[in-house]
Amino acid sequence: SLLRKPVKAASASRNAVALARRDLAQSADTGNRIDLAIYEYALASALIESGQTSEAERLLIEVTSSLRSAEFDSLKRDVARREAFEIYSSARGEAASYISLLNRSQLRLAALYESRGDTARARQQYENVLVARSDDPTALAAIARLSQSGEHFAEAFDANPFSLTLVRDYQRYLSTHRAEQAEGDSAGARMRRVLIAMNRGEPHAAKTALDQLEKQYPDNDTLRTLRADLD
Repeated sequence: SLLRKPVKAASASRNAVALARRDLAQSADTGNRIDLAIYEYALASALIESGQTSEAERLLIEVTSSLRSAEFDSLKRDVARREAFEIYSSARGEAASYISLLNRSQLRLAALYESRGDTARARQQYENVLVARSDDPTALAAIARLSQSGEHFAEAFDANPFSLTLVRDYQRYLSTHRAEQAEGDSAGARMRRVLIAMNRGEPHAAKTALDQLEKQYPDNDTLRTLRADLD
């Protein structure tokens, strides 16, 4: 995958899936179930990269359904007891692997649905992500984009105020919502005030709000981009 060879990545992943299914048939423990889900996710990712989305969708549904099933109830209780909700790029241990894989699989499936215009299924998957992690910035931004709701945009900006993708989505939203207001003093609220002022053609107010953010967050790439837009 890192070498940008998705066809070979899919082939290698198929072998891993076959081995994991054999191991699970021999011993249906939690570790083997997680291993199978990991390799199925890897295969789905490689298939998406090579344009084979139908099989990828089936695999992601299988992964998310498995991870959300009663077979993982003991691990879910362990996660809740430890309050272990961090998402890792390299996870160690069953709990961390479970949380990270469930998050990524649901986000990937949601993005697949969204790419083909199935907004209802996409939103359901994004909402499933928020059940486990209420402040997930990717899911919050996606729901705001799909719902075109000011309240959802506010939640998304509070989770990740400097996402340039979110900024552009909000600017498109503002083009048809001229009466939008942004209350509060969080970084997300102040960022929205910058964008609202820009949308209304109020450069002085936008620059004043942007100056305040830049003092607190110097050398921020998104703020630098907005400064260039204003200039």
